[in-house]
Amino acid sequence: VFGPGTLYGAINNLAKKKWIEPCPVNPKERKKDYVITELGRVQVEEEMKRLKEIYDIAIEIVEGGGHDEEDI
Repeated sequence: VFGPGTLYGAINNLAKKKWIEPCPVNPKERKKDYVITELGRVQVEEEMKRLKEIYDIAIEIVEGGGHDEEDI
């Protein structure tokens, strides 16, 4: 479970990196909405590629396609 400090810290870091930006503010609402930027989308795609590579390696190992202990 995320605490408010953790969540706001993460939002601030994403905004500083220009991966998200605030939506126009409705003065009647207290909440702030954010939208992902094009730079943010690029970062998400890169992270998805990285995680898929890790996943593919793990599947290969689990299914027995990895190195034998003798090869290590």
